[in-house]
Amino acid sequence: MTGRVWPPATQPPKPIVAPSDLYDVPSAVLATWGLLINRCLKSFVCILCEAVIVPHHVVSHIHNKHKDARVQVNKAALEEIVQQEDIISTYPNIPPPDQVEFEGIHRAWGHACPLCPAMFHCPKDVVAHCRHKHHQEVLAEQLEGGWMQRFSVMPQAKSWFRVVPRSAQLCSVSAGYLAAMQKELDARPSLPSSQLDHHHISPWHVTTRWMQYIEGKDTTRIRDLIEPPKEDDPLFSIIASVRRYLQEAYDLIPQTSKVCLQILNTDTISEDYNHHPFGQHQLNDTLRAYMWFIIQLLCLLLHAQPQLNLSQDVAQLVNSLRLVLSLGVEEAKEAIHKLLLSLWMREWPPSAGNLFPDPTVQFVIHTQVNCDGSLKKAEEVTGVFAKLVYDMVSSLFLSLRSS
Repeated sequence: MTGRVWPPATQPPKPIVAPSDLYDVPSAVLATWGLLINRCLKSFVCILCEAVIVPHHVVSHIHNKHKDARVQVNKAALEEIVQQEDIISTYPNIPPPDQVEFEGIHRAWGHACPLCPAMFHCPKDVVAHCRHKHHQEVLAEQLEGGWMQRFSVMPQAKSWFRVVPRSAQLCSVSAGYLAAMQKELDARPSLPSSQLDHHHISPWHVTTRWMQYIEGKDTTRIRDLIEPPKEDDPLFSIIASVRRYLQEAYDLIPQTSKVCLQILNTDTISEDYNHHPFGQHQLNDTLRAYMWFIIQLLCLLLHAQPQLNLSQDVAQLVNSLRLVLSLGVEEAKEAIHKLLLSLWMREWPPSAGNLFPDPTVQFVIHTQVNCDGSLKKAEEVTGVFAKLVYDMVSSLFLSLRSS
């Protein structure tokens, strides 16, 4: 579309925006579990996996597939939602071949069986299917391709079915134009944040509402606030202090009983006892990756303190850290410990006027901003959460050992 000018007497066709098939309950509790409801399927959909999750698999799916998120599902609330929203207890039936693609479900390109509605990833699988199921031989190079979806992402799930892209079902004279435009846009870079609206935002970021946090802010400034300090930066000494701080907790792990480490690694709101103890990494250099997240979080607090709306006690601890950075590693290490515990040993309830009061959540948002102001994909935040949880447990562990 680059360089195209529309005649003065005409206007470019307006995109047709259909209402989303995905929704959350009024309490928005499903989004906190990483789920939404597809109203056409009457089923739960996992936002990250882009797959249907049947009600009796919700708890195990979140625990096994998204363990790093540390999400605890309220079983009573889940059962109530299933009843109120009339969620089906099994996977949906395979739809007819002319079904418009289901929103929230992963779509892939595959190859169609010429004798039945089955779809497969590879042509050789279609050939084998036709030979064993239909007792006929087909040529791989003559197979028809098409879009397909499946409800489950389990390795043994092979029930791919053919779907029609939503763009092809637009009931408008501009449908052809929109389909061609979509192909052109797919080859272009992401839109800058100044040109984004809610139609461009993924279901994941519709639930996080992180776009509201970065709206109106300078992208370069957002990213610079969490940049680790350079050698000529007055904050440079914080790197050595954080390294000493985290290493001290790390070195205490082998000196602690396995039972204590198991308790430490057990979610306090979970009914299950975690038999996997909190432990050291297999590679020594791995700890450095975890260290940088604490450094970046502290840089955000020190650089942007006035804009973060910190509580008075946290603001005082930030100021104390700023003052002792030049005094030495030990003094700064103690100040870092007090500040982190103050951040992580309390709740930060959001309000209508402040959706993101937790400085750690604000830091996570900063890590997810791309150079053009867009937000990274949902899967890219998983590692951030995992490392921050490890850092949090390390701080608590050090506090318990020193008390």
